[in-house]
Amino acid sequence: MFNNGVAVNITGFQQSTVVSSKGDDGIVCTTTDAIKFLKGLMEGKLLKPESLKEMLDFVKDEKGNKRYGMGMIYFDLGGVEAFGHGGGGVGAGCGLLYIPSHKTYVFFSTNLGVLIESDLVKKAGGLRDAILGTVLQ
Repeated sequence: MFNNGVAVNITGFQQSTVVSSKGDDGIVCTTTDAIKFLKGLMEGKLLKPESLKEMLDFVKDEKGNKRYGMGMIYFDLGGVEAFGHGGGGVGAGCGLLYIPSHKTYVFFSTNLGVLIESDLVKKAGGLRDAILGTVLQ
């Protein structure tokens, strides 16, 4: 949808977007594989400890808030720290998080285009936030 309530088949456009974004997009895996990857990374099974430490050395914004590291994004979930990565584009979006205080890994995905603001995108974001709120209780 293009925020007008009319469904549009954008499969061809989405496929050409993914094909042209190799190295930046187009990763295909199962939910289980995504979690296994992040778990292996966090448990030190994929990189040397120094490399993981560098990934988690987050750059701060002008207000002093942690923002991003090398391939890692910092998330403040209402005072609970999490890190991971996500992405979005035409017809899809996802997020992969590790919440250290809860020793919990979370993967979200949607088949909504997340680049255009719409009521459906807002609802998906609200659902994501509700699930994270439940996980953090």
